[in-house]
Amino acid sequence: MVSFLLLTTITVTAQETPFWRNLGVKINYSQTQGFSSDFIADTFQWERPNYQTFRLGLSYDLKTQKKMDYNFNLNIDWSKDITETIIEFEDGSNDRIGFRSTVNGYVYLILESQFLYKLSSSGNLKLFAAPQLNVTFINDEGINNLAIRNSEDELLLGFTDTIDNHILRPSLAVGLQYDLSRKSRLGLFYSHSFTPIYFGEFTYENSNGVTASGDWKFNGHQIGVTWQFFPFRK
Repeated sequence: MVSFLLLTTITVTAQETPFWRNLGVKINYSQTQGFSSDFIADTFQWERPNYQTFRLGLSYDLKTQKKMDYNFNLNIDWSKDITETIIEFEDGSNDRIGFRSTVNGYVYLILESQFLYKLSSSGNLKLFAAPQLNVTFINDEGINNLAIRNSEDELLLGFTDTIDNHILRPSLAVGLQYDLSRKSRLGLFYSHSFTPIYFGEFTYENSNGVTASGDWKFNGHQIGVTWQFFPFRK
């Protein structure tokens, strides 16, 4: 929020062109990684390998005659969560049981301030750092239960997972951007989340008497590409 106030002040005092000419559209696609959990039984593998995010937002760009340019964005994120779970049995009666689920994730509002340092003499290639504030619209708690039984109704495995999330999640993005023209810009970035997207607890048991329980979290570190378009620039 401090960075947004700073950029607003810079915009008011340093802007030389009409405000509306620097308005743009931002499109972003990223993959999110960072799932981790406590130690669990050897027979149980639990992964969240694929968390896709699509971002659409408004962008305001401020170019200067100095080494530093500025850009800030108001974005909405849509996410898709693909979870894979693989269970291996010790007694050999079942070698592997696995299931894959695809669900729509959460919707986020993201405030982002970019500080862009010009690396080339033309100013087209830029290194940037961007503090971000991610706001989750809904703070709900979910409970997932799974029980697999044989034909005699004996429990083969049971799994319970509780889910919660953070309303406010600060992060920091770093990367490179390149001006394709005065009207468009392409970028690559890595975003480090300082708190998890969501987190929870799990319990597990199987027919061999193996049990496990612990905490897990999905940190939300992102790698992606972004494209900005400024239709009002000459």
